[in-house]
Amino acid sequence: MVPDSGYTLYIMREDSLLVRFRDKDTKDGVTRRTLKSLAAALGLSETEAVHRALVEYAQRFVPRYPKDDGALSEKTYAHIEEAVRRQHGGARVVESLFDEPVSSSEPSAPKRVSSARPR
Repeated sequence: MVPDSGYTLYIMREDSLLVRFRDKDTKDGVTRRTLKSLAAALGLSETEAVHRALVEYAQRFVPRYPKDDGALSEKTYAHIEEAVRRQHGGARVVESLFDEPVSSSEPSAPKRVSSARPR
């Protein structure tokens, strides 16, 4: 009890969240009535409906993997090409994930790597 206030002090668990509903629906919030309607329409509890909405937003806006370091350098392209040559020997590129091979003078056309040996 907080002294002289007449209120009880509650400590919420760290993994909990208190939600205050709006008096009317807006683009930034909903009323409790809207949440109840949404939950009923989805056949879920109110808590499940809130979690479902948060999952949808998380999938849409939160990256699932860290941002990469950007474009590969010519040195990195050369290293990859050398590693492929060592592993696949006489393989030739017939399709590539990259728009333009760095160390090749061939025109930029879609290519694939084939390890098939000529007969």
